[in-house]
Amino acid sequence: MTELRIPDLKMLGEPCIRASLEAVAEIRECYRVLKKGDLNIVGEVLRGQGPFYELDHYPKDDVFDASTGSQYYYHAHRSDHPEHGHFYLFLRDAALPELAAPSRPAAAVASGRAELRIPGH
Repeated sequence: MTELRIPDLKMLGEPCIRASLEAVAEIRECYRVLKKGDLNIVGEVLRGQGPFYELDHYPKDDVFDASTGSQYYYHAHRSDHPEHGHFYLFLRDAALPELAAPSRPAAAVASGRAELRIPGH
């Protein structure tokens, strides 16, 4: 599993911190509404998708937001895997800030993952 590293907040600009706090509030509200309806996010993604197949993407054609260049889908594992599945989140190249560049610190290289560093964020 990838280690979650919390950035030094002094290195983030005020607009980035404000946007992050607004996103946290929105996520909390979404979870509150789901809990109130005895629902969960995976069930909502799978709703109306027809028969469920392990290893497929859900929703079937992924979700893509052309205005932000963001994309996501849920990927379910085989039943013998300890985890049901997980979400894949993407930000397409065209949506990246001009100065953004992929970074591969030693831990990311060892895990096969990369992270994105955006100057000023």
